Amino acid sequence: MLPGMFLPMVLTVLIETPLFFACGFRRPRQLLWFAAVNAMTNLLLNGFAVQCAYQSNRGAFALCCEAAVVCLEWMLCLCVFDADGRKLFKTLLLTNAASYLAGLVLFP
Repeated sequence: MLPGMFLPMVLTVLIETPLFFACGFRRPRQLLWFAAVNAMTNLLLNGFAVQCAYQSNRGAFALCCEAAVVCLEWMLCLCVFDADGRKLFKTLLLTNAASYLAGLVLFP
């Protein structure tokens, strides 16, 4: 893991997990799995972003990557716990948007 990837991962989990809880996913297994999936996808996304740091259109690149992350998290969460897929997808959109916006503020 690159040294600069740990703090964004921790912040992502700290921002998104309480939102996930607030959206009604309250079982400990759901929260633990969500936090683990979140940490994994954050590391994958940041590692990929480091490799592609010289993209000319960073905004579009970031949105495409975030969309891929939401889809991956959705599939991984659906595999593990029984949940309404639409509600889960909307929740993941919300949590990822919140952490993305927080990242823009914290890491301009």
